[in-house]
Amino acid sequence: MSPSRSARPSQRRSANRRRAAQATQTDTARVEHHAGRKANRAKLSVVESAPAPQLRASSPSQELLYGSIGLSLKLGLALVAVVSLVRLAGAYQERLDRYGEVTAVLDIQKAKLLKAQNRFDRLFSVGGEQKLIQEQDQWIAPNRLRVVWKQTKPDSNQQPSKTDPIP
Repeated sequence: MSPSRSARPSQRRSANRRRAAQATQTDTARVEHHAGRKANRAKLSVVESAPAPQLRASSPSQELLYGSIGLSLKLGLALVAVVSLVRLAGAYQERLDRYGEVTAVLDIQKAKLLKAQNRFDRLFSVGGEQKLIQEQDQWIAPNRLRVVWKQTKPDSNQQPSKTDPIP
């Protein structure tokens, strides 16, 4: 309940003091209740542990057996690691060889491409048609007849014969 505006200032001050005291009591009760819960949790979480079991002494034969098992496991893992590294090295070398082959083929193809580009540029420049005709000196003139000779195995009695001309 808040004091009204018409109340005197002294009455307002005393009402504020009462509210502050009530709030303090409420807060104290909350803190005590919360602390009690924490204490209960702490009591529940404490578990008594059993004493550690006594380790028994092992005999020398058991130590030798366990040592040999551990050594054989380590040697087996080392052997697997070495074999894996050898196989990886072989695969790596094979990849390098393939890379060398591919780069060699690429260089050859690049040279062919450059040659073809230069020829294309020459043929499509001014006077390129004449250059093409000059390069093609093996063309047969239209008024000429092409003759193709077939060679057969000569028998002792026969002479090589000439085939018919192909028009």
